[in-house]
Amino acid sequence: MPIVKIMAAKLAMMLTVMVLSMAVVMADEALPDAPVEADQQPAQESADAATDAEAETAEASDAVVDPRDIVPVYDSIIIANEHAELVLTSEQGAVRRFNLRGVHPIVLPDHYVDEGQTQRSTEQNLSVMGIHHPTGPLHNWLGGLRLSGYGPNRNRGASWEVIEQSSQAVTFAHVDVSTGLEYQLRYVLRDDRPTADIALLIRNPSDGETVELSPVLYPINGVHQDVGRNEGWHLTYAEHRGGARGDLVRRDSFPSARDRSDVSQVDDDFDYVALKSRYFVAIWQNIGLDLGPDVDWVSPIPERRAPSDDDASGGGGPGGGPGGGGGPGTTAPVATRGDDYPHRIQFFAEGYEEGAGGRNTKRQAFLTMLYADAQGQPFRLQPGENLRMEWSITVSSMRAADLSKLTPMEQRLEYTDAFHRFFRVLSDILTWMLNVLAAIPGVGYGLGVVLLTILIKAALFRTTYKQQKSMLAMQKLAPELKRIQEQYKSDPQTRNAKTMELWRKHGVNPLGGCLPIFIQMPIFIALYQSFSHVAELRGESFLWLADLTLPDQVFHLGNMGNFPVTINVLPILYMVISLFMTFSNKPPAASAGSNDQAQQMMKIMRWLPVMFGVIFYNMPSGLVLYFTMSALISTIEIKWIRHRLGADKK
Repeated sequence: MPIVKIMAAKLAMMLTVMVLSMAVVMADEALPDAPVEADQQPAQESADAATDAEAETAEASDAVVDPRDIVPVYDSIIIANEHAELVLTSEQGAVRRFNLRGVHPIVLPDHYVDEGQTQRSTEQNLSVMGIHHPTGPLHNWLGGLRLSGYGPNRNRGASWEVIEQSSQAVTFAHVDVSTGLEYQLRYVLRDDRPTADIALLIRNPSDGETVELSPVLYPINGVHQDVGRNEGWHLTYAEHRGGARGDLVRRDSFPSARDRSDVSQVDDDFDYVALKSRYFVAIWQNIGLDLGPDVDWVSPIPERRAPSDDDASGGGGPGGGPGGGGGPGTTAPVATRGDDYPHRIQFFAEGYEEGAGGRNTKRQAFLTMLYADAQGQPFRLQPGENLRMEWSITVSSMRAADLSKLTPMEQRLEYTDAFHRFFRVLSDILTWMLNVLAAIPGVGYGLGVVLLTILIKAALFRTTYKQQKSMLAMQKLAPELKRIQEQYKSDPQTRNAKTMELWRKHGVNPLGGCLPIFIQMPIFIALYQSFSHVAELRGESFLWLADLTLPDQVFHLGNMGNFPVTINVLPILYMVISLFMTFSNKPPAASAGSNDQAQQMMKIMRWLPVMFGVIFYNMPSGLVLYFTMSALISTIEIKWIRHRLGADKK
């Protein structure tokens, strides 16, 4: 009976591989329409203890236990450089966490802690690729390679042996007992950037049988978000094609679980695929693939070459390449692509939800790479032949210092939001000004926002002065306008002509009062983009504001459905100051004229601060700080201008 069971299990596994191979064959004819199921990825790590206990109980009984039902013991392996720390597991050589050095977890308010961000220490490195998916928490997971699964559901991998390790590199090895295939998986952290170069070598022994392989790779399984419910909408899937002058194609968000991006196919100008959150990004890049009897490890992986003249403007060539760090205009060695064996890759991103649901739900996504040969068929690995696949994974924050380590093509990931891209130039200017002010000793980003507000108000002072002058002129002409309206009530054409003549005679521009609004709208949008995307503001505090990138939620009163009920001091302060300004500077009742529509518009304008206060209520506190300071300065400024123009004289 045990032999029959084992034979039946092998037959089932062979049928499964055949089905997967057929699916990849058809992948280039039609889009894959079935989502990647949880049991194709490693199970949740918290279930390890329970699974081990079940296995021990089964071993203790008289029943014959299939060795594949026993979950192996897995070890953690850490390699690091000065930029990043890579935490690996012996479970199929997968990635547990990819930590970014010098970037810390932020301290969230107490009512955010139940979102899973329980780590409140600021002394540890931040895990950009951490444990996100509740049933598949590992990254760089391999499938379709004839690997035997372990555990009760066959959703765990074998424990691979570490055969070589240094501070920045490690090599895993494994021999599958069912097929005899030999696997080696090597990780190498580059010296100059937070990038891991990864190479997989599969050997088919000379006495083995011909096997067909349809590799499937899940390289990135979620990317860090400080607050899931606030930042999930910033989640972006992007792909770059065409080298230094190519295009960045993106999908701005994953609004629901199981939402899938369009399937794309690799070609010669393919550069990278990425998952980006609000302040962090994880980038996957194909380096190459080779197959044949002479394929083996060739020098330290990846192989390097000297930069050519074509690389001078590309900052690292197609995809940046290993070692392709530095800012725009720099050159660096790039990897040979290893395309000796023609192949194609279909890839897509698929959304899922992490958390218990409701307000604790976080939107995430994972990447899937489907490998095939040039005709879309599985790779045929003959006895004595080897298959080598190479790729890289990079993590980065959106801070200027971290972006400078990336190639110009990779730096484009900073602008994935549509409005951010449109107002990029103005946003960059404002961001640069803010960074310069914050770098002044003793200033910091909180006081830098205040100084930036003063500078912008000073630059717009002339426009504000003209606006108030135009408004006062219109008030003085109100009686004349009222007389014209009454005299030519039944003759609109003559009324409009007389009104224009009156304005021309006194040099009044009726649009003068609206000009500052039109000027400030682009500034408003650019400021919103700056304060929403400037990673340097992350974790920066000012006065009672704990973090300038989070809402100013000082007091948490409870929850109403899926939303927290809080008292946000800064937006309330903004509304009070703005209402005081509008009501204290309102024109005399006699100057309002008899136009009912104008009076209605004036009443609406007076209460606009309340509407803006509601809009600002849960926006980043750095942005609300700017507008609160702007309202305060405007109140003082307008009072002084009106006094200078004699508006207060009776």
